[in-house]
Amino acid sequence: MTRSASGRAIIAMVSDHLLLTETDGPFVRHAGRVIHPFDVSSFLPAIAKARGTTGSDLQILIIRNFRYAVTLPLSRT
Repeated sequence: MTRSASGRAIIAMVSDHLLLTETDGPFVRHAGRVIHPFDVSSFLPAIAKARGTTGSDLQILIIRNFRYAVTLPLSRT
């Protein structure tokens, strides 16, 4: 999504509290090599730029959202 103008526009529109990252790896290639989940950190500067923030602030936001997501109680319905 960071490669296209429309993708960057979508990144910019996502609400802060809903933002999480993913890579589609290992099913996607970038610069001729397979992308892995740990590669997401290399895309943080482009995501931060699209959102008008810093890489460090973005990283804090994503970690906070991930911690919240993994601590949500499971529905018993």
